[in-house]
Amino acid sequence: MWSNNGNRAKHFLWFRRLPVRKWLTVLLTLLIHGMIFSCALAGQSRTTSLHPSGFTLSSQAIGQNFRAALPLFPPGRIPRGWAGDAGVTWTNIWAQEKCYHMDYETARFQAGLSRGITSTWGVAVVYDRRTFFGGAMDSLIQEGHDLMGINQNHRDEYPKNRSVIELFDPITGDSIDRFSPDQLNNSGASIIISANLGGVGDFFTGINLYGVARFPLESPEILDQQGGVETGFGLGLTKRLGKGVSMSGVLGYTGLKEARYSGRALDRVSFENHQITAMASLAWHIRQGFSLEGQYIYTSPVLKGIRGMDKASHEVILGAAMAVTQHHTLNFGVIENIINMDNSPDFGIHLSLKQHF
Repeated sequence: MWSNNGNRAKHFLWFRRLPVRKWLTVLLTLLIHGMIFSCALAGQSRTTSLHPSGFTLSSQAIGQNFRAALPLFPPGRIPRGWAGDAGVTWTNIWAQEKCYHMDYETARFQAGLSRGITSTWGVAVVYDRRTFFGGAMDSLIQEGHDLMGINQNHRDEYPKNRSVIELFDPITGDSIDRFSPDQLNNSGASIIISANLGGVGDFFTGINLYGVARFPLESPEILDQQGGVETGFGLGLTKRLGKGVSMSGVLGYTGLKEARYSGRALDRVSFENHQITAMASLAWHIRQGFSLEGQYIYTSPVLKGIRGMDKASHEVILGAAMAVTQHHTLNFGVIENIINMDNSPDFGIHLSLKQHF
């Protein structure tokens, strides 16, 4: 259809020439109309209700994006019967420190199928793929920072939409390694088994234990990984705080296979073989079929030898859940880093759809 790759790119990337303000206007318009439409659908059916609150995504931090990351499955995440879900998370990474400079974006696609066998036991199979690229968020983020008076942290001194990772000697400032982020591309399939243990009076309305086994399908090019299955487990809790308000949480552990950095800075970079994850989520059910949600994710570091990257990551997701039909729930969220800005996403967007059969 196209005579060459240049013409083909022009057909697909024409939208990148649009001013950011136009993109913001279009995006907000679509979101507002979508929320109105979804609430209208929810109101048409009395049987329509939201399914368990919380976002079906794990940490998007830099170090957690190329190895196994514990899925977050609080009680009720695997409902009785069959259910399927699919989601996309798009994040922008900007990190500039003495030891490294990272400027790229990542998209994570996740799709799963679950079966609640009984009210106690459930099983799920989840596929995830993480892709690293240059992206197109830089203009949007820079204008947002200007609008809110946030420091650009030198972001505006570099060309937009780059795709680069570079490591430096912290004493001399010399570059010791540089590679393309797409060398971190990876994918895997996970099996999750969950057991609901009931509640503890009025204190916790639900408790569950679950185990995860992730089978790597594609490994990052820059890692010499010892292959094999990576496993983890989590303890989940839910609690009603009052009329229309509920919370959930997860505390988990992941065992990671031995991995070795294969780049030029081989003697400076190493990896932990375990990881601790904690999640707390709050949902305000405003009306039947619509709720506002907030989620915080803590993840212990998995990288060693790079100052700033060897700290824990802290991420916040704010968004909404809407029952668009009797059997479909739509989740939308915005991701921001807090506390430690060195190894977590600068900004991200999450969108997922869940169907109960």
